[in-house]
Amino acid sequence: MPVATAAPPVPDNRVIFLDRFVDNQNNWYRSQDPSAPARVENGHYLFGSNAGGFRFATMPVPLDQDRDFRIQCTVTKISGTEDFFYGLIWGLLNGDNFFNLAITASGHVAVTRKKDGRFSDFMDTSRVHSAVRQGNSANHLLVSKSGDRLRFFVNEREIHEMPFEPLLGPGIGFVVYHNILLTFDDLRVEGVRLEGRF
Repeated sequence: MPVATAAPPVPDNRVIFLDRFVDNQNNWYRSQDPSAPARVENGHYLFGSNAGGFRFATMPVPLDQDRDFRIQCTVTKISGTEDFFYGLIWGLLNGDNFFNLAITASGHVAVTRKKDGRFSDFMDTSRVHSAVRQGNSANHLLVSKSGDRLRFFVNEREIHEMPFEPLLGPGIGFVVYHNILLTFDDLRVEGVRLEGRF
């Protein structure tokens, strides 16, 4: 069973991407769809999905995979279904190739890879985790690579650890499934930026 410990800091605390959403200077995806909006407003990134939908919004942040890194954000559920996932997405190449650390408002957690359109779960998604603040609440999500290990945290509590899986692409951001409205805040990426192409 994972131990509730804090993630180790990245050496030199190198912040290579930070968005507090005071404006849309990074040009995040925007949508005027009232049932699935996407926009920066009031210091948050408001992001929703339609019934049966799956959406992601990312920025290219090419990480040096041979070095340690941390990716974190705060997500707040505003409304919508209780049993579908939302959270952090990283290593994204396209809609068929990415990783995510996601939660549900009913307390479930998923660490998932989608590769060539096929999902692989790295942990039991049926378990309800006490680390998750349920309902329409705020939760802090963190992915931490240290050496050859990946560690996953919800509200500062470690919920899973596994061997590092190579990234599929440079995209880092947010994912939401099926009729949920959220706000995301304080997306922070620490590590070493990969120079040139991913």
